[in-house]
Amino acid sequence: MEIEPNYSEYSLEELMEVLDNIDKEKYQERYMKVLALLDDEEHCRKLAEQHKIKEEREAIENEKTEAWTTLLFPSIAGFLVLFFGLVLTRSNGFIHIESMWFRIPISFLLFCIGYSGYMKVRGLSTDKD
Repeated sequence: MEIEPNYSEYSLEELMEVLDNIDKEKYQERYMKVLALLDDEEHCRKLAEQHKIKEEREAIENEKTEAWTTLLFPSIAGFLVLFFGLVLTRSNGFIHIESMWFRIPISFLLFCIGYSGYMKVRGLSTDKD
């Protein structure tokens, strides 16, 4: 005996996938249930709302990740320049800077770039609220 899936718990994309891939002759009853769910306006409206909430959550999560990335990468580069005098280059790997007169302004500039990028992304996310 096969366990019948509960299609009422499927997302809109999953229902469409079932509709495309189901064996209509072998599982005609299931096919009709999926069609009935897709024809039900109330059910489709509920699924659309759930999809919208899911997309909003993903967008917020992406913004948080972008904000931290924008802050961390320049800050780490600034830390490397300030304390070790290391600057990453494309061809030779690292360049070592001996003079603190160059290390301090470069690292400060990198920290400012990271902070300004973080504030920009943070401002974009608060504008949506």
